[in-house]
Amino acid sequence: MEAHNILSKRGFSVRSFGTGTHVKLPGPAPDKPNVYDFKTTYDQMYNDLLRKDKELYPMADP
Repeated sequence: MEAHNILSKRGFSVRSFGTGTHVKLPGPAPDKPNVYDFKTTYDQMYNDLLRKDKELYPMADP
């Protein structure tokens, strides 16, 4: 995902098809991942994680 983020910021059109049906990011517990549809933008994921728990997801500004 980070490579896609960097490439898209540099003007490349980037799409991911992965091996599963959703994007899964670590959650508050191993059995509680954050699950997103492949159509979810990085900004939407970022804002969702911040909304859920700013301390658990201390990220730099996008």
